[in-house]
Amino acid sequence: MAADRKRPGSDAMDQHGFISSVFEAAGGEPVDALVPAGYTGKRADILFRTDGIIAEIKSLINDRRNDPKVGEKLAKCSRVIQQAR
Repeated sequence: MAADRKRPGSDAMDQHGFISSVFEAAGGEPVDALVPAGYTGKRADILFRTDGIIAEIKSLINDRRNDPKVGEKLAKCSRVIQQAR
């Protein structure tokens, strides 16, 4: 189970494992359990089958809040969301 994933040499759960466990608790299925054995292609992390949603979990390694490029992209996302409402 994704919740069992730990950082090497650490007792703390990694961010990916934590988010995976939250998504699984919300009804998501780990895609790794759904693909055929030996599959080596690209795949997402979580499938919400009944909602038709596929999720890819990403974790930021660096604090990017003060990066102007990130700010611009977040502002664009915010405008798109506001326009869609």
